[in-house]
Amino acid sequence: MKIVIIHAWCEVLQRECPWEFDGNTILVGHSCGATYICDILNRERREPIRASFLVGGFIEDIGDDFYDSRNYTFTHANFDWSLIKKYARKIVVLHGDNDPYVPVSAAKNLAKKLDIDPIFIKGGGHLNAEAGYTKFPYLLDLIRETIDREA
Repeated sequence: MKIVIIHAWCEVLQRECPWEFDGNTILVGHSCGATYICDILNRERREPIRASFLVGGFIEDIGDDFYDSRNYTFTHANFDWSLIKKYARKIVVLHGDNDPYVPVSAAKNLAKKLDIDPIFIKGGGHLNAEAGYTKFPYLLDLIRETIDREA
């Protein structure tokens, strides 16, 4: 069973966030939310956003039938990677080196499409609450550096 949800996410985002993303926008997406950020950036816009942080993300099936069927519209999108790179001045891929849900190879593949090196967090798991990430100071520092550098 394939569930079409990426379009539902688009509708909710447009309804709840009716503003245009601009040069001050910083997006952070976790898991399939990281893939959704790629979808957001895969559209023409007036200007690039400031930065995107893709945490525990993937753009391919992860080898779990339950999740792969639900993530199908995310993982089988036709992304224009040159457009995605054009519309974010900075993109960072963060991934736990022992993620139990999303293979390390998925982070490497995502980063390769973006022509960047992924950052692996030692013992980070899926970088979620289950892995002890109710706070993520390293990510916050990266965001602050991005703001300070471009302010």
